Amino acid sequence: MAAFWLNVVWMMASQLYWEKSQGNLELYFAAPMHLMAVLLGMAVGGLVMSSTRAAAILVISTLVFGVEFHVEQWGLVVVVFVLTLAALYGLGMVMASLFLLWGREAFHMTNLMIEPVYFVSGMNFPIGRLGTLGAIAIVTIPLAVGLDAMRQLVFAGAPYLTGTPPPEVEAVILLVMAVVFTLLARRLITAIERMARARGSLSIRWQ
Repeated sequence: MAAFWLNVVWMMASQLYWEKSQGNLELYFAAPMHLMAVLLGMAVGGLVMSSTRAAAILVISTLVFGVEFHVEQWGLVVVVFVLTLAALYGLGMVMASLFLLWGREAFHMTNLMIEPVYFVSGMNFPIGRLGTLGAIAIVTIPLAVGLDAMRQLVFAGAPYLTGTPPPEVEAVILLVMAVVFTLLARRLITAIERMARARGSLSIRWQ
């Protein structure tokens, strides 16, 4: 999941700002398609790249550390994984819009988000140990929800995985997040396109 999160933050969220810096963003606005279609293509490419890295990490770490999985619901594991990716990349599209507006501050925001999100999302230990902070993360950060749900599913019956909703409930939360983030991204990107065309400039920044 770290591989996918880094792809969302470094590629999806910052992509439009980087394209703007390189002078390519004008071509995207001039193309006869919605800007969200461009971001979707970037998401698919990033997904393939991150999947290779994630698969390597999973296989190597399993063999080196002798990890034993106890999966009882393979179908739900796949559903949760897909919903987590959908919510993550929906969030990435939202951040891409905001980072384009923030401009140069996007790079600093990207660096700022990595480690705190790792901490509150349960990347280093089960999120149930964080109490109220973990509960807030469950309803706001797709990485936290998906990671906890998959932990519960692939280590079924583990006594240390307590204090969080069951995987079925977390799957519903992920579905809601995916829909909300996608709709919000579409709204933000449409607003940015209108601002760019109205001003005749792609220097879209809040002063």
